[in-house]
Amino acid sequence: MSGNAVFFLVLDINQFAGAEHFLKEVSGLTENVKACPKSEGVQEILVPGDPERRSRTQRLQSGIPLDDGTWNQLSSLAERLGVQLPN
Repeated sequence: MSGNAVFFLVLDINQFAGAEHFLKEVSGLTENVKACPKSEGVQEILVPGDPERRSRTQRLQSGIPLDDGTWNQLSSLAERLGVQLPN
């Protein structure tokens, strides 16, 4: 038997102070964390989700990068199924 030692806790914030209050608190916490003094050589403080939001924005503008092996597999499958690839 194997496992990955993951634990999830899901809370309904509406049962506590409500979504509006929660978002206000989280926004304030985020601002406080990002306003902390930075160590030498650190350009920016990131919080969870920042890299993912940046990646999403970049990929919406430029597309999703694929390695040659994956692209070749998709191209072969598209050809076999008669699907035209984008230019």
